[in-house]
Amino acid sequence: MARRVLDEARRRRLRLVTAESCTGGLLASLLTDIPGCSHAFERGFVVYTEDAKRELLGVPAHLLQSPGPVSEEVARAMAEGALAHSHGDLAIAVTGYADGLAGPAGKSGIVHFAVARRGRAHPPLRQALRPPRPRRNPHPLAPSRARPRLGKPRRPGMRPPRLQDQ
Repeated sequence: MARRVLDEARRRRLRLVTAESCTGGLLASLLTDIPGCSHAFERGFVVYTEDAKRELLGVPAHLLQSPGPVSEEVARAMAEGALAHSHGDLAIAVTGYADGLAGPAGKSGIVHFAVARRGRAHPPLRQALRPPRPRRNPHPLAPSRARPRLGKPRRPGMRPPRLQDQ
């Protein structure tokens, strides 16, 4: 998906910018892991705190107070601020409560996305994310009844070799 986004941005001669809060730079990382990304990726902002949102992107303090840092309005202000503080043409912003430990009750998993393009307005997108299901086998090396044991196969009735004292 990231490669397709970069290819399309390159084809349209657009420079991409990210403004991320709850993802902590993950979008920028996904894009910059692809060779040749510098033709389309301009920069990324990681603005986890309210101070960072104000100082780096110019998000107005009154929006951070009400409706709050996780809102459509702040997502839009982050995307617009990312364009204003970069040479990018297209910005994507994300803010939200990514897990059950952050945010007020009932807001866990709410994420707001916004896209801004120079000279164009785009509606923000609100997405409710479900927490991941716990895995039955939490670690790939954890014991499992279904997993075969490693080692040499033995013929029926064959005993392992005895160790002899030397």
